[in-house]
Amino acid sequence: MLEDPDIDVVVLAIPAHARTELALRAFARGKHVLTEKPVAINAAEVAQLIATRGRLKAACCSSRYRFLERAKAASDFVATGALGRLRHIWMRSLFAAGPPPDIPRPEWRLNKHLNGGSFLMNWGRYDLEYLLGLTGWALQPHTVFAQCWPVAPQLVPHLPDGSDAETHYVALVRCAGGTTLAVERAEYASATFESGCQIIGDKGSVPLTMTASNPKQVIFEEATIEDCHLSGCSDNRIVVIWYTGFVFRQSG
Repeated sequence: MLEDPDIDVVVLAIPAHARTELALRAFARGKHVLTEKPVAINAAEVAQLIATRGRLKAACCSSRYRFLERAKAASDFVATGALGRLRHIWMRSLFAAGPPPDIPRPEWRLNKHLNGGSFLMNWGRYDLEYLLGLTGWALQPHTVFAQCWPVAPQLVPHLPDGSDAETHYVALVRCAGGTTLAVERAEYASATFESGCQIIGDKGSVPLTMTASNPKQVIFEEATIEDCHLSGCSDNRIVVIWYTGFVFRQSG
């Protein structure tokens, strides 16, 4: 296939351990490359791919949540400056283990040798791109404190034999100017289900989820002593529900 002159682009939707070699062969034959995430097993392989591609195009096909209507509405609202100076942005998504699966999970997905990692590698780019994209890419990460864990010992029967990668990660990112990001995500978690996100500024906050039943609506919890009232823009994409005081009780 790589020798076929009629093929311009190669799509690599295979486990990470096999992508780098095939991508390098594709570049050597003048093919553009579209790859799944994670791009490679480690940063050294990614650097090798970047150095080798030359003028060819290469991309990772994982930028989906930032282009949902809810994300567009939220980023447009953040851009208005109504939140004031951004203080903290957090996202937390925990998926409980539940009963052991009836169908075996793919062996590569939770194996460091085959995939370079697991939940951090598979979901970390979604989370960081989503949060940084909501702020218009204005934040510049400066310092990161992070921790990840494998599945809890009593939940090992949920996983294929040989699984050794992380299923739970936490990261605190301090950005230039003092804004912080906090991300936590887990699967096969020893905790109940939880999912949420919030952007907090010095004038109020916006609670979010990556997907929503009313994706064009954004609720703004304003820190104010004024009376509660409802307002919205003409195209109904951004609806702002104002709150009173610092208790944030919804009106109506």
